[in-house]
Amino acid sequence: AHKNATVKFTTIQNWSRNVINFNNKRAIIEENAYVEWIEGSVGSMITYTYPSSVLKGDYSRTAQYVVSLSNGPFMKDTGAKSFHVGKNTSSKIVSKSISANGGINIYRGLVRIVKGAKNSTATVSCDSLILDEESKAYTYPHNQNDEPTASIIHEATTGKLSEDKLFYLNARGIKEEEAKSLIVLGFISEILEGLPFEYVEVLKKVIELEFGEVGGVG
Repeated sequence: AHKNATVKFTTIQNWSRNVINFNNKRAIIEENAYVEWIEGSVGSMITYTYPSSVLKGDYSRTAQYVVSLSNGPFMKDTGAKSFHVGKNTSSKIVSKSISANGGINIYRGLVRIVKGAKNSTATVSCDSLILDEESKAYTYPHNQNDEPTASIIHEATTGKLSEDKLFYLNARGIKEEEAKSLIVLGFISEILEGLPFEYVEVLKKVIELEFGEVGGVG
C-alpha cells in the first residue's frame, strides 16, 4: 500500500470437505497508509491462513479480522502477523474461532515491534467459542517488543456454549441448531459489523447451513 493509500481485502472461503487450504496474504504498508484484512474461513478439511502486514512507513496502520469455524472432524489453523518497522504505527488483530462437533481451532499470532519503531501500538484480541465437549481450541501467541516507547496489548478468552442462552432461545420455540447459529452470529458480531452487506448475508447463510438439520455445506 503506497503512501496515504487505503486497501481493504475481504475473503469468505467455504471450501469442500476434501480440500486442504494453504492461504498466503501479505502487505507492505508505506507512510500513512492503511490495510484491512477480513478473513472468513468455514469449509475445508484443513486450513492454514495468516494474513501478514509489514508496517514499513511512519504512521502506517493495519487491522486484521479473522473468523474461523471448524464444524466436525476438521482443523482450522489461523491467525495474523504484524511487523512494526516505522514510527507511530498501529496494528489491530481480532480473531474469533468457533469449534463444534469435534472440530479443532488453532490460533497462531505474531506481533513484532522492532527497535526504532517509536510510539507504536499493537492490540490483539483472541476469542474462542467451544460448542461441545469433543471440540478443542488452542492459542499460540507470540508478541515481541524491542522498542521501549511502544506497547502491545493482548487479550484472550475461551468460552463454552451457554446453556442459559440455549434454554432461553429454545423456550421461545427456536430449535437447538438454529439457536446455536444465532449464538455464533452474536459471537462474531464485532467482525460482521465491518463487512459489506452482501458478505454479511453470505456468511450468515453459510453458518445457518452449517448448523442446520442437514449440517455441513461444501
